[in-house]
Amino acid sequence: MNLRARILSLTIAIAGLAILAGCGPRGYSKITGKLVDNGKPVTVSDKGVIQVSLVAVDDTSNTGYGTTVNKDGTFVVNKQADGNYPKAGKYRVNVQVYDPYPGDDKYNGKFVGQKSPLVVDVAGDGEI
Repeated sequence: MNLRARILSLTIAIAGLAILAGCGPRGYSKITGKLVDNGKPVTVSDKGVIQVSLVAVDDTSNTGYGTTVNKDGTFVVNKQADGNYPKAGKYRVNVQVYDPYPGDDKYNGKFVGQKSPLVVDVAGDGEI
């Protein structure tokens, strides 16, 4: 599969699965998700690692949120040190898949930092 099709597939998988309900406490959102590539869950072996993070697009402080990612590609966005989940807004999604770990990123850094085309609009608790 070419890179353009893979990017589109990942974009649809992350942005297209939004099931957003009301906001959590004080406008913060508890977020879960599942990483999918070309309609299939992204998985790794026992020696692999999946890394997913969200970085606020409109925040000049570059506020980022790590995740807890399972071997089947499902993830939960972690709370910050202050105990809060992300606020509503746009977030760039960073994805790196290593199998085995350490090793090379399966996507060769295409979904890291400003070059990641994956942007989600968090409007409340739910799945992205």
